[in-house]
Amino acid sequence: MAPHKKQPEDVEVADHLAAVWEFESDEQKQAMLEPITKKNCGKKLRLVRDVSGLSREELAKAIGVSESTIYRLERGETAPTDDFMLRLASLVAIGHAKYSRMSEKEKGKLSEYLGAAVGISAGVRGAIAAVAASRLVGRLSAAGITSGLAAVASGMLEGLATIATLPIAAGAAGYRFVKNLKAICDANRLRCEEADGRYEIVRARPAAKESEPPDDAN
Repeated sequence: MAPHKKQPEDVEVADHLAAVWEFESDEQKQAMLEPITKKNCGKKLRLVRDVSGLSREELAKAIGVSESTIYRLERGETAPTDDFMLRLASLVAIGHAKYSRMSEKEKGKLSEYLGAAVGISAGVRGAIAAVAASRLVGRLSAAGITSGLAAVASGMLEGLATIATLPIAAGAAGYRFVKNLKAICDANRLRCEEADGRYEIVRARPAAKESEPPDDAN
């Protein structure tokens, strides 16, 4: 089987992760890019601790669970909840430094937002895009945000008419937020439309081709 050829969005998201995590090798970076699943969650937790130097207690405190939960997950003795995986995806997307400064209420909101926007299956790239759009954390790298949406657009949810939906938080969807979000969508050939209290991100319609004149036209 031929090796996977890196796409531009792979490189950009990897660069974003390198800005928020201190990797010791390319293998660690690539492992962090892998989507979080119930099967690999324990392995991902150990990776986060290896990269960050966090103890189980410190990681448990950041995510909002007990140390024993982290221990059981790492050993594969229990399965993670969807909420746990969303929290872990958020932490991976923005780094421990930013995530640990958030309040428990903010972490809960971010998990709800991420779940509504792209879900767990969208992986790290989708998480970066959704976290950035949520405005619940500080500014993320432009490369990470753009490539996050680009990856979602280019195949993660292939075949769906609506790629993602982002809830419009009351009072939070200011002019600058809307302008930036639409600029990101435009850069990735997406459309961002408001519908029923949400922004729907869909693939842009192909430009209409000008009709050619008949062969016998003079």
